[in-house]
Amino acid sequence: MVMPNRIAAKPTLYNGTRFRSRLEARWAAFFDLAGWRWEYEPVDLDGWQPDFLLLTTGKPIPVEVKPIQWPGTRTSDALEAIVLGRADLQKVRDVVGVEILILGSYLPTFTGVYSQSPLGATIEASRMQDGSLNHFVDIAVLFDGLDRPLDWSVEYGSWHYRIGPYAGKSDLHEIDDDRVERIWREAGNLTQWRGR
Repeated sequence: MVMPNRIAAKPTLYNGTRFRSRLEARWAAFFDLAGWRWEYEPVDLDGWQPDFLLLTTGKPIPVEVKPIQWPGTRTSDALEAIVLGRADLQKVRDVVGVEILILGSYLPTFTGVYSQSPLGATIEASRMQDGSLNHFVDIAVLFDGLDRPLDWSVEYGSWHYRIGPYAGKSDLHEIDDDRVERIWREAGNLTQWRGR
């Protein structure tokens, strides 16, 4: 497992919003290019402030951006160690039952995934009958959007578009990896340092 970068965050201005880091700004640019609506640090949930809320046709989805260096292979143990090592589930207790999208330093390249275009990972936390917190870690996978350039779903959980209208597995259309890479590079170009 590769630990996250220890490089200092560089505050970055993108599209009128000042982000704490260039990585967060790049993800905001990616969301814009994907056709996703978002809010930056919109709420404080009992001491946990998600970096973004993705505004969807259903409930908003909290997003955490961390400088995670994803492993090359998809193993539940490796993903869980990386994701849960960076997300304190106690801070999630007020959004129990909500799916949280975890995004890293780059688009992962997990092998053996449903699609060749992973976006990141998800944690779905739920309260057990005994009051303890249970979680399920899954891989977020990019697809062609029904009414926007991109949308996403998960590898194992509930197969439907997360941003757009609810649709089943048969409506999830795979996307060209090169197109996703072009969008990611363009997001980087939009947020890179330009000097004076």
